[in-house]
Amino acid sequence: MFASGTIINGLTPSSDRSTESLAEAIRQFKVNIVLVVDFEMLANQLKELLRGQAVQIIELNKSGGV
Repeated sequence: MFASGTIINGLTPSSDRSTESLAEAIRQFKVNIVLVVDFEMLANQLKELLRGQAVQIIELNKSGGV
């Protein structure tokens, strides 16, 4: 069995338009897992924009001291 992957470090969207651009990049690159660190609103927006897509949005909290 073969496995491969890549990490794409995205931007922090500052508007609805940039959030939509991020969602489109996720679609175009056929991303299947998105990690959102300490930004619940972005995670919820991406879940809404990517509904019906085979994308798993995982919310992570920053650890203390970060």
